[in-house]
Amino acid sequence: MEKESGPGAVTRYDASSVPVDARVLRPQYLNPDDSLNDYQSRFDKDTFLEYFYAVLNRKWIVAGFFVLAVAAAGLYSYLATPFYRSTATIEVEKMYPGAANMNDLFSFFGQFDLYYQTQIEFLKSRRLAESFLKVWDKSGSSDKSTQKDGSQEIGKTGESNLEEEKRIAAATDSILSRITIAPVKGTQLIQVDMGAETPVLAKQMLEKYLEAFSEENRRKRMEVGHKVREWLQKELTETEKQLKESENNLLEFSKTHGVVFLDKGPNQSLSFLQKAGETFHRSKDARQNIEALRSEKDPLPPQMSNEYLQNLRTQLASLKSEYTGLKAIYSPDYFKMNLLRNKIHSLEEAINQVEQSTLDSALESAKKREAVSNEAYEKSKEEAMNMSALAVQYEILRKMVDANSQLYVMLLQKSKQAELDNGVMGHNILIANPPSLPLSPVYPVKSKIILLGAVIGLIGGIGLAIFLEAFDRSVHSPKEIERHLNIPILGEVPRVAQKDYGEDEPQASLEFLAHRFPTSPFTDSIRIVQNSVSSSVLTDTGVSMCVSSALPLEGKTVISVVMATVIASELKRVLVIDGDMRRPRIHEVFKCKNESPGLADLITGKCVDLREAVRRSHVPGVFYMTSGSRSDNPVALLKSERMQNIIEECKREFDFVILDAPPIIGLVDASIISGYSDGLILVTKSGHTPMDVLVQAKESVFRGRGRLLGIVVNMSEHKSLGSRYHYYYGYNRYHQKRSA
Repeated sequence: MEKESGPGAVTRYDASSVPVDARVLRPQYLNPDDSLNDYQSRFDKDTFLEYFYAVLNRKWIVAGFFVLAVAAAGLYSYLATPFYRSTATIEVEKMYPGAANMNDLFSFFGQFDLYYQTQIEFLKSRRLAESFLKVWDKSGSSDKSTQKDGSQEIGKTGESNLEEEKRIAAATDSILSRITIAPVKGTQLIQVDMGAETPVLAKQMLEKYLEAFSEENRRKRMEVGHKVREWLQKELTETEKQLKESENNLLEFSKTHGVVFLDKGPNQSLSFLQKAGETFHRSKDARQNIEALRSEKDPLPPQMSNEYLQNLRTQLASLKSEYTGLKAIYSPDYFKMNLLRNKIHSLEEAINQVEQSTLDSALESAKKREAVSNEAYEKSKEEAMNMSALAVQYEILRKMVDANSQLYVMLLQKSKQAELDNGVMGHNILIANPPSLPLSPVYPVKSKIILLGAVIGLIGGIGLAIFLEAFDRSVHSPKEIERHLNIPILGEVPRVAQKDYGEDEPQASLEFLAHRFPTSPFTDSIRIVQNSVSSSVLTDTGVSMCVSSALPLEGKTVISVVMATVIASELKRVLVIDGDMRRPRIHEVFKCKNESPGLADLITGKCVDLREAVRRSHVPGVFYMTSGSRSDNPVALLKSERMQNIIEECKREFDFVILDAPPIIGLVDASIISGYSDGLILVTKSGHTPMDVLVQAKESVFRGRGRLLGIVVNMSEHKSLGSRYHYYYGYNRYHQKRSA
């Protein structure tokens, strides 16, 4: 810090030294070395309240988008071609009348669910649509000219087949787009809707469409019935041929083998085989019994004894009885006893010889009988086996005859039944509800379209406002400046509507609003700026301030004049100098001509006396100096030593000197002028100046060795505490005249 001595001594501060009032500034700032990239990475509006105020600030965009969407929806609903729908209901019966058992015979009829779904798909088929076009062309309807699918031109001569096919395809697609098929859940009904541009046309088209459907269904059923009858006739002829062939085979078989099999025929051979087996086993048992008797030497059984053998046994028994009777009388050696013993012995040997001879003869006979019975058994067994084989073949031939006979009878019955069903084929599709005449269009529904437009307009407008806010890099609130630029905020000036300062009144303009309404929020916000500046500048004599902006049209001239008015209200003399020699405005504000003498004339020497260039305004204590004559090189004039002397002389004559400088970006004028002043006030318009432009303006002031006092946020719509304070105390009314 350095201090100049002398009568016009002014305390100056280095550009890097920015003393501020702790009551005005935030307690902390970001690093002053933060770059623009750091700003962009941290520049985010992530609170709901900020976005709410962003939408509120862009309420006209939201309202405009909303009105545009509603108007577009209303215009569309008014210009859109109405579309009507006629509705009919079809009932699908489960079976053919009079042929309830056909589904059991022919699998290609399918189950009813498949048939029901097939009818639904057929109603949406291109084949049916083409059939409808043919029926529609034949009908000669008077409303056919209103149809927009081009079907009335089908069949026009003189065109190629390709063009004809294209026209048919286009007409078919148009018909399919108009038709809607929906099964009625839990029933056998199908709902059919047809759309058209007029109610009568919709009803007529649906009637013809159902007529084409019924005709196609009847024709298809007739074709199926015809194919069934052909198949039955073919199968009947083939079955009859097979029946005759099987009967002939059975007859030839009977003739060849010379037998006629009755119901019990095959059982006789088995009976013969059984009897032969029994005879063989009896003869075998008899032989074995004889062999047992022969080996055991037992007396022959009575059934084998003959008369001779019985006589011998009788004689033997008599001799033994006699011998036993004499044995009690005579001794064993008595000759008579010896004679009896010899007779008995002889008689026993004779009996044994006879028995052995009898057994041998019986055994030989038994063996012969066994051989004969065995031969008979084997022959019977062979015959039984042959008879069984013949019986199997016979049964096969007989069953084949029976099967062919039954199939022939069944096919004959079905053929007769199919001929009877031919007269009622195709009548299982009934029109439950005929096509209706629509009374109101299904499209467009104006209320729904307008409501949809309103919703889209509201959502779109809010979305557009949020989108603009998200990509908006301009400054909207002092908090953003403090966060990213490390520059004090001198104050926040609210936006003022034209109706509040009465531009049609004499001497009425925004620049003099503080003079006309000294207790308004606008005036109080300027006082806050003035107090912040006063606390930042310490001088022994007058104070000079440079007021500039980063870009044009940010309100720097308004702030300059209004600040002069506020300072003058404290009974001080304030001079406003128009330092913008390129586009001066001070003369317009005070409604005078920008003519000599002025600042340029004082610098060039055309005017020597300062009093000749200074003019008194209608506001007490406020004086102004225009830019003066036009110059081709304003930078040279501002850099001259005479310019600095003029500023010093003005500071001696007035309490405050306010220099209205040109914009900083793109021009060096403001940097030069700020070097002659005690500090520069940077004015930025809320929502107008991008943050990177403010960064460039800040660096430009520092490079020109100027002192940046702070920033004034102009035309702010930020809902701060101050605005609520003014509303609470009733300062929201501007039309409060100063007391005399």
